Amino acid sequence: IISVPNSTTEADLLLETAKAQCKLCRIQKQLADQLVECNLLQLEYSCLQVQQVE
Repeated sequence: IISVPNSTTEADLLLETAKAQCKLCRIQKQLADQLVECNLLQLEYSCLQVQQVE
């Protein structure tokens, strides 16, 4: 439930909070994407090591 702001100052603060939360979500997604990429590279490297042993 989102309450209606009582003043323009409160509305501005709510807007800035929403923008900051959006930015944080984008950063979290970027970090998650980088972690997935890192894990894929580690998996690929491990597969190459296994192939060398065989």
